[in-house]
Amino acid sequence: SSGLKVPASAPCSPRHLPSAVIMVGNNVLQLLEASDDGTMAKEELASVLEYLSPGEWANGKFETLVASLGSDARGRVNIAKLFSGESMSAGSSLKVVIFSAAHYVREFMKPFVERFPGSFFIEQDLCVDTAHLCVGANAACVFVNDEVPRKVLEAFKANGIKLVLLRCAGFDRVDLAAAAELGIKVARVPAYSPFAVAEHAVSLAVTLNRRLHLARNRVRLANYEVSGLVGMDLNGKTVGILGTGKIGQIAAKIFTGFGMKLAAYDPFPNDVIKELGGTYMSMDEVLAVADLISLHVPLLPQTTKMIDHAAVSKMKPGVILINVSRGALIDTQAVIDGISAGIIRLVGLDVYENEGDLFFKDFSNMDEQSRMEHWDPKFALLRAHNNVLITPHSAFLTSDALSNIASTTILNAEEFVAGKALTNEVKAPPATAAGPAKEDGPHQDLSPKARTKLERQRMARKSQLPMDFRINKDIKVAVFSTTEYVRKQMGAMVLQYPNSFFVEASCCASTAHLSKGADAVCLFVNDDGDAEVMNILKQEGVKLVLLRCAGFDRMDMKAADAAGIKVVRVPAYSPYAVAEHAVSLCMCLNRRLHRAYNRVNDGIFLLSGLVGKDLNGKVCGIIGTGKIGQIAARIFKGLGMEVICYDVFKNDVITKELGLKYYEMDEVYARSDVISLHVPLLDSTKYMINEESIAKMKTGVILLNVSRGGLMKTAALLEGLISGKIGAAGLDVYENEKDIFFQNFSAMDDDSKVDGIDHQFMALRSFPNVVVTPHTAFLTEEALENICNTT
Repeated sequence: SSGLKVPASAPCSPRHLPSAVIMVGNNVLQLLEASDDGTMAKEELASVLEYLSPGEWANGKFETLVASLGSDARGRVNIAKLFSGESMSAGSSLKVVIFSAAHYVREFMKPFVERFPGSFFIEQDLCVDTAHLCVGANAACVFVNDEVPRKVLEAFKANGIKLVLLRCAGFDRVDLAAAAELGIKVARVPAYSPFAVAEHAVSLAVTLNRRLHLARNRVRLANYEVSGLVGMDLNGKTVGILGTGKIGQIAAKIFTGFGMKLAAYDPFPNDVIKELGGTYMSMDEVLAVADLISLHVPLLPQTTKMIDHAAVSKMKPGVILINVSRGALIDTQAVIDGISAGIIRLVGLDVYENEGDLFFKDFSNMDEQSRMEHWDPKFALLRAHNNVLITPHSAFLTSDALSNIASTTILNAEEFVAGKALTNEVKAPPATAAGPAKEDGPHQDLSPKARTKLERQRMARKSQLPMDFRINKDIKVAVFSTTEYVRKQMGAMVLQYPNSFFVEASCCASTAHLSKGADAVCLFVNDDGDAEVMNILKQEGVKLVLLRCAGFDRMDMKAADAAGIKVVRVPAYSPYAVAEHAVSLCMCLNRRLHRAYNRVNDGIFLLSGLVGKDLNGKVCGIIGTGKIGQIAARIFKGLGMEVICYDVFKNDVITKELGLKYYEMDEVYARSDVISLHVPLLDSTKYMINEESIAKMKTGVILLNVSRGGLMKTAALLEGLISGKIGAAGLDVYENEKDIFFQNFSAMDDDSKVDGIDHQFMALRSFPNVVVTPHTAFLTEEALENICNTT
């Protein structure tokens, strides 16, 4: 071709071409031909680039370049961008290439692109192979797993990049020494939302503890059995916080809101932990006493693999381990061995030591060969455990945090353009940077041959009766609705009354005769106790009904009295269990953990669709302030939420001890971002959540019900979900649960399944923003122990 006509305003320097093109030097100007307006036909540009660097522009790279340069109505590419100015000065324009630009990134970075026109998105991660896609830009914006080693920085330098904008806090993937040597500034977002990350750590812990990810999957498969879903009360347990910076402090505050004791380790103690009633200890001491350990430390040479075999061997058996900081803090093999040995009970991870090859990618639609190129056997083994919940580095991912990231990145860019000192500039840390030190020492051999199952301390407690209680061993009790967990739960009672026996069937008119020969029957929440059942029990000689639950709305008390049958219940097996379950449902739904669990298991590590919101600063409405409502209010307050309450009977715990206020029901509906129901089912409360009440609620509200299913009108709830008025629903109860819960329809033949179909419930459980648990809010070790003792 004859020659390139470059706009007069553009200096003739091809510095924005990839290195392979730059080596050709000024000959490029003699090979290209463009119009006076600096554009060129797409086909001609493709031919020239292929001539200059054969094979480099395949696999969509050329299309990405064209998209970044832009084209006019004629389809001609604006190649003038390849010859932009060499230096940045105050007031000059900034054109930023934004790497790892998934859909959600394009949405939250819109304000940035509007502020700096000409900036463009690149969907690919940044690495040595994609660095050349910065062509046309003078700054680069990268994310947490983008690779910025010396080679990438050299490519940036060659293409005129003067600034790297990190839209994250971490900078361990950036060669800061090389950046300084090459004259490239690096700025980060130091604190987009410490609340988001701390809340995510707690969300992982409570979701795992109450097995919400497993329960939700079971329910969607029509399996409503509760065996294997037993958690523990967090109240009264000990949380160990390793690292008490801002995020660690917030996590500590939330956990203490659950009534947990606080143990902490950090080389630099602070007063916040002490104000929360916490105690600083050595790392070994924290590992030894904590029921739950949460990591909040930076990745430094002295913290790398701080959780290794030695550390795991020092932990309390049955511990819950949470890491939302950096993956390399944990030796993955040590954790896997700890799980196998029974030391580590549950693991919640938002990070992984080799996550760079996995996270933010979708392997579900790749061919097998492509998948195997990224195969990580340790990660595959780790995620295969159903007591491990992994999210793809989404701890930061709330709408509040994304807004802060965009605004801080704009600030960093504006300071650079103005020639000011960068407030958030990152430089190479000193070699002696302080941090929690690894503590080496002898450790337990967790090799497959040597390890043995360790008995969990909390499982060793023995149910005991008062010393002066006289036992009549001749009493025979028929225990209905007995699944595996019930047999374990009520085992102590059967030892006391050896003539007792278990009945797998639920109690109803057709099964009540199975109590024949018993002096008493032990029933559960969905067993029938109507007049017909009471008459049958009387005929079989039953004198006592032992309810192993608090609710008694299925008992016909008049019929029982007429039959001479006494009815007793367990009034308060664990109000903490139920209140904690409500909060757990809320936190699981808000951070989409039930969805993340399935996506990660399917090889989908994308963040789109997992955006939550900071609960801190939002409004929670507590409807019903009895014992359970009070505990829920305390926990939500610990999350930093404004808690507002409604109850026909006011109490001093709410107003004086917690410093909260009561409001009219309509105001609670209108103001609340989260509404949690804690009221009994009465004529006055039946269907209190209906079309009219939902219409008064804030759009996007999270609705929680761990009380009674009949409080909600299911048809109205479905309409609210469809319209978007209800943003999410967490339910442990359902108005017609009697014929559904505690059964396993997934193992039945098709005809039996059809008999049990409830179309409204099938629709409800199908929503991605609904988590239903099969009446397991009560289901903790402490509650089961209390139920057995009280019964």
